[in-house]
Amino acid sequence: MLWSVRLSVLFRLGAVFLLVCAVNLSVVFADTQRTDDYIMPADAIVPAGEERGSSVNFMLVDTIGEPAIGPGESAEYMLDSGYRQLASDPFIGMNCSASVALPSIAVFGASTASGTCIAVTDADAGYSLSWGVFTGSGGTNTGSLIASAGNTIGPYTPAAGGVPETWSVPSNAAEWGGRLKSVSTDTDVKWGTEGGGEKWLNIPALTSGHLVSRSGRTDIAGSTEILQFRAEIGSGILQTSGTYEAVVTFTLVSL
Repeated sequence: MLWSVRLSVLFRLGAVFLLVCAVNLSVVFADTQRTDDYIMPADAIVPAGEERGSSVNFMLVDTIGEPAIGPGESAEYMLDSGYRQLASDPFIGMNCSASVALPSIAVFGASTASGTCIAVTDADAGYSLSWGVFTGSGGTNTGSLIASAGNTIGPYTPAAGGVPETWSVPSNAAEWGGRLKSVSTDTDVKWGTEGGGEKWLNIPALTSGHLVSRSGRTDIAGSTEILQFRAEIGSGILQTSGTYEAVVTFTLVSL
């Protein structure tokens, strides 16, 4: 998914983020049926069976009427046949904003905009969402926004590495960073709260940084995670106009 973000400084300055959603290999997308209100990862018509049965010492999920179930494979194909075989793996998926527009900056100042990712999973343990700037983007793998001419907007530099803090950029610097808004479905106290308590951080370079976790399955609508980005040009520097880019990878994994 391509998440484009545009920011103007002087004549034209922009930032474009490529959103790559990586999920664990147990994700089941085949045979998934959905409407606006429901998701059915798998279905079967069988003569008998119980969704869940239990006693003090045992728990059973059973189906009667599937004569050929289990994994099968050849040199070119792999098949997990049977309703319970398919449904045993958790479902996980993510859908994110197509684009985000950062308001223009005239000579110097800050610009802020948000985008949304909706995460859905039926994993009982929930999920973990992380982000990072990896090889091939961000100004020679530095985590910077970089223009075609080699000009950069550096990553936000907190006083303590890896610890979100109140936004503050020196007058002689140009930096960019991000955070998770506290009005998201799932939150983390490290990001602070809206209305003056926001905490910001650089997007990690060459590694994944934890954004937020959820401890249980989502409802059918999913969890709405609101990701906020900010760039600032200090009053003591002259930032060359141009299009600045980085590639941010978002990774969603079931727990």
